[in-house]
Amino acid sequence: MKKHLYLLSIPMRGSQFGVGTYLRELIRVCKKSSIRVCLVTMASGKQEFQEEEAKGVTYIHIPEPVKRPSGMEGQEYMDILYSNSVYILKPYVDPEADNIFHINFLQSETLAVKLKELFSCKVVMTLHYTEWSFLLSGNRQKLDRLKKKKNLTDREKYILRLYQREYALVNNSSIDKIIAISQHSYKDLTELFGVFPQRVSLIRNALPDRYKNISSSGKKILKEKYHLSPDTKVVVFAGRLDAVKGVAYLVKAFRIVLQSNPDVHLFIAGSGSWDTYTGLSYPAYSKVSFTGYLPQQKLYELYHLADIGVVPSLYEEFGLVTLEMMMHKLPVVTNCTTGFLETVIPGKTGLYTTHNIAEMKEEKAVRDLADKIIRLLNAGELRRQMGENGRKYFLKQFTTRTYQKQMLAFYEGLSGFSEE
Repeated sequence: MKKHLYLLSIPMRGSQFGVGTYLRELIRVCKKSSIRVCLVTMASGKQEFQEEEAKGVTYIHIPEPVKRPSGMEGQEYMDILYSNSVYILKPYVDPEADNIFHINFLQSETLAVKLKELFSCKVVMTLHYTEWSFLLSGNRQKLDRLKKKKNLTDREKYILRLYQREYALVNNSSIDKIIAISQHSYKDLTELFGVFPQRVSLIRNALPDRYKNISSSGKKILKEKYHLSPDTKVVVFAGRLDAVKGVAYLVKAFRIVLQSNPDVHLFIAGSGSWDTYTGLSYPAYSKVSFTGYLPQQKLYELYHLADIGVVPSLYEEFGLVTLEMMMHKLPVVTNCTTGFLETVIPGKTGLYTTHNIAEMKEEKAVRDLADKIIRLLNAGELRRQMGENGRKYFLKQFTTRTYQKQMLAFYEGLSGFSEE
């Protein structure tokens, strides 16, 4: 029987980064099998419905309604959007095929239910993040205290509503299987949300190896291209310019770094509002470059140029960007939290902050982050060795060969869905 996989997506900030990378890798993996792949983007931003084929993959774009129903916002509106999208999709789903719908975003309980109502199919989802984790920096103890607290603030009530909505989603019987992308995600699903372990598969993210060796002369040419002197050290950050990504801590820490290491330049690659962070960089404006969102080729050029990668996120479900950096032989400095604890080996491939910076006083957290960056800047041999170790660790644990086998086995393991 024909096997059709529908990857369901919706435009959001993460689509350019972690989730977008995840979907591209899934497509690449499945194209090497007999599975037919279709990427469905709801609320696509297109003016009208579009279906197109490219390199053996079908792309379906479902636009938002021309006009929102009066007074309808938030989850109520999204539920209507999801229901309509399923009906729009119906003529493009082969009822004779083994169909799997793979959800990659939250707030999609209605979507899962409607898919099951309309199609004979399997519905799976990947838990890329949880909203409560962003707001509480992944601190389960804080969430537990909120659940027991009687007099809640409006913000606390909002966080609990998010948690309850996510609880309902992952426990909905319309979702057959859930993929956890990290060990701590697996524990959250099975312990915090109470999902039966049989419904959860732990499949860590991976990346294709895009590393290209660059010589000393090649790096010198790159520095000339970026108008940097040959001796300037380069620190790079990549990610959304969100508070949860710890950008404010990094910029403040970098000002401290410059006091002892003046010939260093910081590149911050990512989309978002720059206003807050440019102001924090005063008076070191000339030492900090905000690049905006960069396509992969230009981002990887920055990695070739850099001496250190820094990712101080307050919370990270997995941390694909640390894999990219280690792939490029960059030693990394990260916050001591969540997904980083599964991608970085402290003392071998990089350095953690002493404690989770979200749980430290800001001044101490900034100083601690600065100290870790300074330590690597002042130790050339340590940087080199950590970079080598990071690349070896990436090649051993996070390349796509194992990931491909795991993902195909996951799809094949669903009832009625196996390779011929």
